[in-house]
Amino acid sequence: MNVKIGSKYKIFANMFAEDELIATRFEVNVKFITNSENPYEYATAINRAAFFLTEMCENAIFVDDDSLEEYPELDNMGVDIIVLPNIACEQIIGVMLFCKLNAIMESKVFVDELSIKVDAGRKYEYFHNREDPLDEFDEMGWWHEKTLSIRHPENLSSEKRQTYFESLPTWANLQLEMGEDEITPPIDTKVDSDGDVLFVDFKKPSKDPEN
Repeated sequence: MNVKIGSKYKIFANMFAEDELIATRFEVNVKFITNSENPYEYATAINRAAFFLTEMCENAIFVDDDSLEEYPELDNMGVDIIVLPNIACEQIIGVMLFCKLNAIMESKVFVDELSIKVDAGRKYEYFHNREDPLDEFDEMGWWHEKTLSIRHPENLSSEKRQTYFESLPTWANLQLEMGEDEITPPIDTKVDSDGDVLFVDFKKPSKDPEN
């Protein structure tokens, strides 16, 4: 049976657009639908999604290729740089997340719908579902890779490219491989009258595998 799962994430991150660095808090709501009957596989898949959102995106700078080329000093700020194919805004970040989460969950779970909004200020949110076009994200890119990649490394110097690869966690290091290892159980689960899971808060692995 396909199980429907909803989860909410709050992320503090930065958007660089129109020559300005804007620090803000995002609220991301994700509706998942499982595509595996193996509970370990879909628990692992959703834990991967949670890790990308709450660890890789937390404190990161979202920036488009052209702006990063114009302001290369962004790469020296000591935070992760998530490089987008278009100007950094809620809508573009939302479509990227829709693609990336689907990629890293390896078809064990799908994102049925994702919404994103700034936690304070503007009162509207952007939605993206499986019926909507991907536009520039239809092109092959890191957002379709199942690794924790967040940019294309070919434009980096050899030194920065090595640093980038060394800084990326692996699913093996995070104990989030798709295998028959011990399951990380979900907690705080709410179920509707039809037996579909409406909300589940999975344990979040740390970016530091030692913690």
